Parts: sequence; C-alpha cells; structure tokens
Amino acid sequence: MARAIWTRSVSFGLVNVPVGLFSATSDHDVHFHQFEAGTSSRVRNQRVNEDTGDEVAYEDVVKGADIGDGDGEYVMLTQEELESVEPGRSRSIDISNFVDASEIDPVYYQKSYYLTDAVSVTCSFPISLTVVRPGPDGRTASTAI
Repeated sequence: MARAIWTRSVSFGLVNVPVGLFSATSDHDVHFHQFEAGTSSRVRNQRVNEDTGDEVAYEDVVKGADIGDGDGEYVMLTQEELESVEPGRSRSIDISNFVDASEIDPVYYQKSYYLTDAVSVTCSFPISLTVVRPGPDGRTASTAI
C-alpha cells in the first residue's frame, strides 16, 4: 500500500479531520548523470564568479533577484530576510472558501495528489498543489498547502 507523503488535518471551521496526502502520479523520467568521455568519472558543477572565473565557497553565496529589464540590477536578500517572509508552519489545511472550478486557471494544476482520511483510508478525493479539484457540484475548495 502507498505511504502518505504528508499527514496533517483539514479544518472546516470547528471541524478538524486528520488526512494523508498521496501522489496521484509517478515520475517515469529517466535521470542521467554526467561523465567525462572515456572514463567512469562523474562531472560536478561548481559555483564560479562569472566576472573573475574564481570558484565561490558555498557560505559566500547569497540570493538576489533581478529588478531591472535584464540590465544587471539586482536586489540582494539575506537568509534572515527570506525567513521573515516565509509563511508559518502549520499542521492543518484551512479551507477558506469555495469557488467554481472554471475560475481557476489550469496553469495552477501543477501536480495531482489524493487526499484521504488518515484514520481508515476509505475515501479519497483528488487535489492539486494549491487547490482542491472540482467536486460533483462543479465547485472547488481553494486552499494553500
């Protein structure tokens, strides 16, 4: 039997239901490593400063985002700044509202999962990463996982 990749609870107001999340699809892609021709030595990637060509130590690497039109303007962010805007961790999924499935652009359906009750695993319903797939009435519960 498949094993839940995530277990939490779904909250409907005052009702809390323990659930398990199962992947509805499997990765069947072939994943390759890179080798130097004629040897069995793997090739590794390095972090290199593109201006000097020198290798950069991992602890000296920071994150930045391009703020211009590709003209090299960046804003640099520290790990503390990134952590300050990170959403809080929770052990529950709070369903905030229901919307018609036609209101959600299919681009948001990145990968499909099944959400099952964690106690008996007798019922399941498919969901995507950020929204619950349409039910029989054509409405969809929006949530953040």
